[in-house]
Amino acid sequence: MLIVPRLRLLVPVASATLLGCIPLPAGADAPPAGAWPGAALEAPADARPGLASDLAPLSAPVTVPVAGSDRRYPHVWVSPGIYSLHFDSSKGLRNDNVGASVQLDLAPEHGFLAGTYINSNRARTHYGAYAWRPLQWRFDRIDVGLGAAIGAFDGYPNYRNGGWFMAPLPVASIEGRYLGANLIFIPTIANRLDGALGIQVRLRVW
Repeated sequence: MLIVPRLRLLVPVASATLLGCIPLPAGADAPPAGAWPGAALEAPADARPGLASDLAPLSAPVTVPVAGSDRRYPHVWVSPGIYSLHFDSSKGLRNDNVGASVQLDLAPEHGFLAGTYINSNRARTHYGAYAWRPLQWRFDRIDVGLGAAIGAFDGYPNYRNGGWFMAPLPVASIEGRYLGANLIFIPTIANRLDGALGIQVRLRVW
């Protein structure tokens, strides 16, 4: 029954003896009376290296360039026209709508287009449009966008006698770093416009 009290007396004596064998760091003050002896082992703040400064290089942001990608804007594209896959191939419509156009992308979601081409009725069309592509995906080095364009067109003899008109069109875009394409869905309007899927290949020049 006397073993337990004797052990209680030995624990603080052993702790003080062991801790007393360890020299205090330079500049450290002795612990106040009654303090736990281990407090004397704590080095002064100015003697300890800062952990935050040691880890600063590890926490700094790291930028890893991705080959083939370029997310800096604006982008400028040029195109030699549109190839149209008409839904009704029995009308003898022109598929190769050669021309010239420029596309200015201010961001992945926003672009402006202007140009001219020989339309499906073999007449000259001029156009200007704004493309909004709010849906964006990235597959490796390929950017895909989906949205709609609103534009002004002329030159279709069966619609307003070839005059200007406004039209919204669903569009999709596929882009690499220097090559891209617009996919344009052109709805059929009876006796006015012939529906088609337009493919506009483009080359980035800026």
